[in-house]
Amino acid sequence: MESRPVSNIIGRRTLGLAAWPTRLITTHIKIDVSDYFVIVTITIYEAGWCLEEGFVMASMLVTRKAAEPVQKQHEIGLRQRKKARLRQQIIDTSISLFRKNGYEETRIDDIVQALDVSQPTFFRYFPSKDAVLRTVGERGYACVCERLRSELSSKAETAERLTRLYVTMAREVETDRKLWQAVVLSGAMDPVRSAELRGHEEAAASLLREILTQGQKRGEVTRAFPVVHLAEFMEGLYNTVVRQWAVDLTGPHKLTERVRSAVDFFLRGIRP
Repeated sequence: MESRPVSNIIGRRTLGLAAWPTRLITTHIKIDVSDYFVIVTITIYEAGWCLEEGFVMASMLVTRKAAEPVQKQHEIGLRQRKKARLRQQIIDTSISLFRKNGYEETRIDDIVQALDVSQPTFFRYFPSKDAVLRTVGERGYACVCERLRSELSSKAETAERLTRLYVTMAREVETDRKLWQAVVLSGAMDPVRSAELRGHEEAAASLLREILTQGQKRGEVTRAFPVVHLAEFMEGLYNTVVRQWAVDLTGPHKLTERVRSAVDFFLRGIRP
């Protein structure tokens, strides 16, 4: 609360003071004025029962009103929504340019010009264009985890689960090759290059291990190798196929066909 005295004494009247006051009477008057409170304090000192033997002192204090908590919360919430909206606009614009021009040909200058914001504004939200794509990587892992949980809830055999899982993911990637080229080149889903993604990657790996563990219990998957190794083999195989398709291969190569072949290869190797 901000306070500032306007006048210590705005009125004083001495009325035949004969002795030190033996009695004190104080009254406060609070006046509400716009954004301020005006507090007037009137103090009466008296030496006896007769007020004519005392004196009167008055003072005034101007105090700024404290902001209403609800209003503050509203203002903070509005600022947060504006920041979140601009952050999402940066992500959406960047992805659009990556799809149109390619990852390597898209500069931060292109992104800020399209948004009509400054580079410092961009860097307040993301340290680089790679960082923008990490949000795509996080969403990618979230989708993978969702599909893995869906497969875990099904009654299908391990071979059907894995084939459906990876072919479905490949089909989605295939429809957005430019974006996934950007994801691969930036390492946006690489937990080695992006440490903050390690938790997301581990969540997905844990679900895949659970599918393979269930397969072992059913007698559908070999017990000759630890489940953790089998999961690493499958993930490494899938990631390699996607990377080569997205970046290295030219021509009308079908990612779904290549992924289906990779899954078939893996399934043959894990038969009991």
